[in-house]
Amino acid sequence: MDESDILQHLLRVEQEATGLAVEAQKEADIRIAENERLAREKYQSAYSARVEELDAEFLRRANSVRLEYQASLEAFREGLERKPLHPQDLSRTAEEFLTKGY
Repeated sequence: MDESDILQHLLRVEQEATGLAVEAQKEADIRIAENERLAREKYQSAYSARVEELDAEFLRRANSVRLEYQASLEAFREGLERKPLHPQDLSRTAEEFLTKGY
């Protein structure tokens, strides 16, 4: 084998290696893209499930707070209704305020 044959052989080997590297890169790109797609789907699924959980929890708590507020407001109103009114005292205090000032 002379030098020319050796160089030709080395060039063929290098071209084959380059082809293998290109094919390996293509395969790696495909696998990476597939793994990214699967990870994105998994994330979106988990994200959606968590959003549903949080939304349900928010609605439950909001309803609970609304019921507590209504009960508290009703108790306050009932307490006001039970308190006696003193219109004479109110008139006297208003008159003093208007005549004397504070």
